Amino acid sequence: QRLILQIHDFPECGRYDNLGRLRRSLAAPPYPSGPSVRYALINRRDLAVLGEAGIPGEHLHLLENPLETDDGRAAAPAVEVRRALGLADRPLLLYPVRCIRRKNVLEAALLCRLLPGPAGLAVTLPGISAEERGYSRRVQRAFARGWAPGVFGAGALLQARGLRLEDLFRA
Repeated sequence: QRLILQIHDFPECGRYDNLGRLRRSLAAPPYPSGPSVRYALINRRDLAVLGEAGIPGEHLHLLENPLETDDGRAAAPAVEVRRALGLADRPLLLYPVRCIRRKNVLEAALLCRLLPGPAGLAVTLPGISAEERGYSRRVQRAFARGWAPGVFGAGALLQARGLRLEDLFRA
């Protein structure tokens, strides 16, 4: 059977519960190799990890991230995006992640507060899994109270104003 495995996060990279579950449930190696198995990876580090683990280089493929869209629509002006986020008056720092504990959103907010001048952190997505919803709500409250400078859930906020994530990336 031909397989393409797209590894988004290795369980051994801070996801120890997942790694333990894999070790208990798998009878075969978690990263199979064979003539019909290919891996699609989102960064060069993961590509190198599998290569060093013995997966043949011709079976590893890098998917550059993010991919540019080519829908013919012009990007919204940066000032429009910044205004929509309420951050027109200060530098914008983009953190395009889902708000989960291992992404250290509060650490990023602290780094923004430590900058010599005011800066706004734009976190794109809330955490939605049962394990992460509580953390995500705490981070959202920190933004709402002004303890974390910037905007929580920038993706949904922009979408509600007719803007796209691509507009945010370009801004």
